[in-house]
Amino acid sequence: MRNTLVNFNDENKDYLYYEFYKRNQGKTHNPKNSMLKFIAKTAEITLTEKQKMYFNEFFINGKTVNQIALEIGRDKSTVSRQITRVKQKLKSLTPLYFN
Repeated sequence: MRNTLVNFNDENKDYLYYEFYKRNQGKTHNPKNSMLKFIAKTAEITLTEKQKMYFNEFFINGKTVNQIALEIGRDKSTVSRQITRVKQKLKSLTPLYFN
């Protein structure tokens, strides 16, 4: 099975939580809360203030790289690079919790 990056949004979050629940064969009673708590806590502890801002704008608020770049007055390549770093940092810590 290939790993792909999927952004959470209102249209797909229930499906993603369900897939997470199925993969773990029901080992967790509430995968939504478990996953959200992990992501929130990991972001809070490991990300810098700038990275938290990029994380919130991109993943939580669903803004595009171009929208974020225009709002904060940065080049879109800088914003994209920062979002990639956020993804890498969170992705590297995920196996510690979910495996």
